[in-house]
Amino acid sequence: MAKSVKRPYPRRTLDQALRIPRALRDKNGGKPWAPKQVAEVLDVGVDGGNFFYLTSASKQYGLTEGTSRTSGNLALTDLGRKAVYPSSSDEERQALREAFLNVPLFRRVLEHYGGNNLPERRYRENTLFTQFDLDPSVQDEFVDLLNKNSRLVGIGSTFHSPSTADALQFSDGDSGAETIATPAEAADSAPVCFVIMPFEEKEEDRPTGFSKRLWTACWPLRLRRLA
Repeated sequence: MAKSVKRPYPRRTLDQALRIPRALRDKNGGKPWAPKQVAEVLDVGVDGGNFFYLTSASKQYGLTEGTSRTSGNLALTDLGRKAVYPSSSDEERQALREAFLNVPLFRRVLEHYGGNNLPERRYRENTLFTQFDLDPSVQDEFVDLLNKNSRLVGIGSTFHSPSTADALQFSDGDSGAETIATPAEAADSAPVCFVIMPFEEKEEDRPTGFSKRLWTACWPLRLRRLA
């Protein structure tokens, strides 16, 4: 019989888990809904493992209540409402970051390493096992989820506990340097540029909605790289 391995983290990324609250928003007006109905909307089997992992992840991130294997409906939490009914891009970014950090293991590892810039596998393996009780057989899966979620919410190699100021900034996800939008100078002195960009993200290295958020931040503002 195969050994059961403990996974103290969601089996799906935050972006994937958002499918659950978005289904409630788009197809049921944000109201609680039976798992069977949500599964039909997402075109997945209600009794399948994928749907369970999606609903479980959404719950672990604090976006919804209930899973496919519990009685009752799936329902949005207050945080879930902020994530899918944001009043601004800043509120959405802050809600997604809070959801990511709702998972204790993600937060603890980010705090330990000061960001998502983890060392090579051979150097991090003992630390993740001895300090975080993370079985070596699932460490690659965990690190992959950590990195994808970090890119989604704008956490790079530098991590600070969330605050209002942090919510107004976003990282490039790699170098840890942050950028912040500042008002453009007078029109006659502001630089002029022509922008070519995709309407939506095609590659996994950019989170869903990245192009729209970038456009919103850059126009009519300009980006100033912080030292």
